[in-house]
Amino acid sequence: MPPPCPIIQTPSKLVVPSLLDKGTSKFSPLLVRLSVDLSPPLEGFKQMPYDFFCPSVQSDLKKKVCPTCGIYFTSHKSVQMHCCDVHGKTVPDHCETRVRPQRLAARRANELLCIVRRYETSSEDADWIDEDEVDASGLTIPEPSSSALQVPVMKESEWLANPWTEEH
Repeated sequence: MPPPCPIIQTPSKLVVPSLLDKGTSKFSPLLVRLSVDLSPPLEGFKQMPYDFFCPSVQSDLKKKVCPTCGIYFTSHKSVQMHCCDVHGKTVPDHCETRVRPQRLAARRANELLCIVRRYETSSEDADWIDEDEVDASGLTIPEPSSSALQVPVMKESEWLANPWTEEH
């Protein structure tokens, strides 16, 4: 499926605006996107990343793209794993210091779902980050409730019972 792409209709044709052009463009429907071959100015990318026109991730696009083959990933960690597994290279880590999240939303295995405030866009982003890369001092790490981990026990008759009632 192609990435979403805004379009502008000029008197002679449809064009894709550049990232800097904040005009009156509208995102094209999928059918139009599939039938019309529109390619935006890629500005340093080998192929268009899926989130190319998403303002909340534009500052992170370069570090979420494989420098060798140009494939876009949703996290920098996935790019590192891809480069190591597929290309046999390591990607320099953009995170020299530990991340200080605003709050922690969840935990899984050795990762924490961190809510980080982006000051350049005044927005909050959520990203799964390894525990050893997070400065969680003073923050409470959510633990899954014990009831969420339990398997519900039901009687067979309750499970087979018809949940609907007939009105007379």
